[in-house]
Amino acid sequence: MLCSLLQIAAVDLEVVHPFGDAWVPVASLVEPVVEPVESCEGGQVVRLVSPVVQYQEADKPHAPVGAEACVASELLAPAGELFVHQETGVVGRCCHCAGAGDRPITTQQLGRIHRVRDAYQTLFEEEVNLAWIRVTEWDKVGLPLRWYSEEEIAARYVQEGLDTDERKEKAVVAEGGNYLHFLGYDAPYTDIWGQEDFIIDLLEVAKAFGTTPETTVQFGDISYYNRKRPDPLGHSDHSPGTCVDIRLFRDDASRYEAWWNQPDDRPGDWSGYSAALTHAFTALLRSRDPTKLFFNDPDDPSADFWRGHDDHIHYCQDRRRP
Repeated sequence: MLCSLLQIAAVDLEVVHPFGDAWVPVASLVEPVVEPVESCEGGQVVRLVSPVVQYQEADKPHAPVGAEACVASELLAPAGELFVHQETGVVGRCCHCAGAGDRPITTQQLGRIHRVRDAYQTLFEEEVNLAWIRVTEWDKVGLPLRWYSEEEIAARYVQEGLDTDERKEKAVVAEGGNYLHFLGYDAPYTDIWGQEDFIIDLLEVAKAFGTTPETTVQFGDISYYNRKRPDPLGHSDHSPGTCVDIRLFRDDASRYEAWWNQPDDRPGDWSGYSAALTHAFTALLRSRDPTKLFFNDPDDPSADFWRGHDDHIHYCQDRRRP
């Protein structure tokens, strides 16, 4: 049976495209409307079957499942017959069975997911849901993450004393094997993407530093979905997907940010920056021969100074040849 489903094609570096009065993410599944009410010159009227939830544009509302719109022909492509469910990670080849929650995936993309999954399971000796590992249409792979529910995030607000919007933006929102992910000002999913080898490198770093709560690594910005210019995250150095921002380590059990030269900004009796743990971590990074390692504590012999790096470590591992 020929697959009747289509997908929204990746054109240039845009992650969403117009869809009626709203927007639809790249790679979303759509189906042709057999008897459309309105004509569609130069395109086709389609119905949204399954949006790809990882693509975020905060100022562009996404169309709901079931919405119909006229879409230009160049934005439509055959869906193929390989699909992965965005929540369960189950992979299937049943095109006519695909529905809400499914997204098309190529064999090359699935190969990248499997390589990262195999590295994760070897390092942390635990199974990982394939839905934790995402890929983009521009050959980047996401850091494997289990995203917290709204209830879990709300509980962290209370636990960490995050009593303002500014402090809440700094909350940890996802976790993996001995590492966490914080968003800052970025929308979910927008900043977790890297080159396949670099993502595996980060898994190795998290494992190598230890498996205790005190040595849990907090990863922040890696890079955007693609190499769009200007970089929507404002981190041009991160754009290739071979750099990451990492939080400093603390003297307490808090998962909040720390500064080497400032006290904790929350009311109450919080500790703060641990020079011993942070210096040990940068020494580990330096032993991996990084292409860049920035952090501004003058007593840290492993890192180089660069303005703006008082509250995080900037680590790059770019071994690609020009």
